[in-house]
Formats: sequence, structure tokens, C-alpha cells
Amino acid sequence: MGAACPFDSDELVVASDPIFSASECRAVRNEAAAHIDSGAQSSFTMTATNRDVAVHELEETLAWLNAGALARVTSLAAEVFPSAVDSATALWVYRGLVVNYDATAGLTHQPIHRDGAFISCVVPLSARAEYSGGGTYIEPLGRALTVEQGCAVMHPSAVRHAGHRISSGVRWVLVLFLNSVTMRFGEHGRRFRARAQECCAALRLDRDLE
Repeated sequence: MGAACPFDSDELVVASDPIFSASECRAVRNEAAAHIDSGAQSSFTMTATNRDVAVHELEETLAWLNAGALARVTSLAAEVFPSAVDSATALWVYRGLVVNYDATAGLTHQPIHRDGAFISCVVPLSARAEYSGGGTYIEPLGRALTVEQGCAVMHPSAVRHAGHRISSGVRWVLVLFLNSVTMRFGEHGRRFRARAQECCAALRLDRDLE
């Protein structure tokens, strides 16, 4: 990603041991499912091939993250990206999503894209036995990374990636977009672009509801 990239070349993608328990994953998933079932609609930019709920709309999940679960995520990011993250406390979440893929409903993937953040963290909330396919497709690697429920896949947000297609079953994931308190010039640019996309998506949703 260029000489100014804060990430070392051997820090492209890191998969961890579980950072969340099965019961924690189930609680997040259940709250998100209830929110979707209530008729809530997303304002995110890629919803044609999946469903999602913003974490800030999930009261119990938000409280759980703020009570210590988020610290597990930021501590892991500082551990695996030492050249880019000076301290876990320097990271904050600008956006969080719970994403749902459902093969029966034809909601199977996300297209290749970049995120408007510093580090992206994807944690499967579903057990591997609940779906086929899936994972996080990393374009530079040319393959999808699949990890067990509660494990984390972390990568620089500027790396092109996708939610790999599921062929059967239902898959839930928690996605957290992390930024650093001290943002570099490139991070500001990505953040402005992402914010513009979010505003455009919100305007489209407002028009659809009228």
C-alpha cells in the first residue's frame, strides 16, 4: 500500500483464537435478529445482498462492548499490528454492524470493497456447522479466510476484501471498524469518503420511506 503505509508487509491479515464465547455471540445475534424482525431498515451502503443492523441500535450489545468486550478487540489489534497501533486505548469504533447472510433468502455475500477505517475486525457469530462457504475474502491473498465462531479476522481497512458467498445456511458476523485517535492524512481521506457514502445511503433510505 505504499511506503507511507503504517502496516508492515507481514501484517496483512491475522486470525486469532476466540475472543468472544459462544454465549456472547448468541446474545449479540439474538438481539440483532429481533431488531430485524421488528422491521428496522439499514442505512448502510451495501444491503442488496445481505441484512445488517448498526451496533448503536442494539442497546444490550452496545453495553456489552462498552463493559469490556471492546477492550478485547482493541488489545488484539495492538498486539497483532504493533507497527501501526501504539496503544489499544488509542483505538475507537466509528461504526459497528451485525451482518446477516441467509442463503434461502438470496442474501449470500458482500461485493469486493474497501472500508473507510483504519482496521477492520470481523467476528463470526454463527458456528461453522450452520452454513457452507462464507468467510472474509482477501483480494491480495486470492482466497477467503474462514474462522470459528467467536474468533476474529483483522486486516487493514484499505485492503480490498469481501464477504465471501455462502452456499447454504445462515451466517451472522459482527463487524467493527476501528480508527485511531491520531489519524494520518490517508485515514482522514478514507473517513471523509465513508461518511459521504453513509449520508448518501441515509438519503436514499429516507426517500424510500416517503
